[in-house]
Amino acid sequence: MINIDISNSNKTRARKGEMSIMKAVTILIMFSLIGLTAQASTIPENSNYLTDWEFKEKTKDGIKSECRQHVSKMFHCRFSLTTETPLNALVAINTEPNNLFKWMEGAKVTEQIAPSPSRIDYHVFTEFTFPWPLSNRYAVTRTKVTKDPATNAVTVSFKTPSHEAMPGLRKDLVIKYEENKKDFTKFSYIKGSWVFTKQASGKTLVSYESIGLPAGNIESFIEGADGLVNKTMADIFTDGAYEASLKTIRNMLEMSKEPQYINAVIDFI
Repeated sequence: MINIDISNSNKTRARKGEMSIMKAVTILIMFSLIGLTAQASTIPENSNYLTDWEFKEKTKDGIKSECRQHVSKMFHCRFSLTTETPLNALVAINTEPNNLFKWMEGAKVTEQIAPSPSRIDYHVFTEFTFPWPLSNRYAVTRTKVTKDPATNAVTVSFKTPSHEAMPGLRKDLVIKYEENKKDFTKFSYIKGSWVFTKQASGKTLVSYESIGLPAGNIESFIEGADGLVNKTMADIFTDGAYEASLKTIRNMLEMSKEPQYINAVIDFI
């Protein structure tokens, strides 16, 4: 006669059932955490932006780019490349305010204005040419030139300052454009930088980024060639700003090959 312990058998089945449930719960938790992690990675770290940095392209001449969308719907893009051009030439061409318009795509006028206490801290007035139907823009930016003592990388940063920060600003330049608001609009915000880092190979790593909020009615719609209202002025500005950045980089690299830049001595940083 075989005695079967039904109670022990039931207990064993119960334990197996509990283990299966725990295993299933564990798997669900793991998938939930993975999902949350993936979701978190798409959330911008900065609340001023709608998206995080996203790779855009690498051009045939080696310029890498990535962009993120600002809450204004404008795009903040940054670019990087390695060049044979020496660091001193790149710094020299970037610290000549009155000649920036010669290679800055879309810049019609660039002029150093007061207050400009030194070659590493100065203000620049710039008039930008915009394609029809957008009106031209102008801006006053403060430029600062700094050097990293650890890497010797040189940063040329620029930003539109508050009016209070420019007590010595030449009012005649601004008034000239303020009185012609029909034809010119003041940039509400500009911020960007150039960073030049000398590599062990002797080449220079160039990093450039910028964002501009052009103000004005850039959200209005315009009619396309097909007769449909399919683009906003913001679209035109975004596309134009990106292409202008690429052209600016290429123009700078070409012009910086000139002797006055190749032989420039950077002793003011």
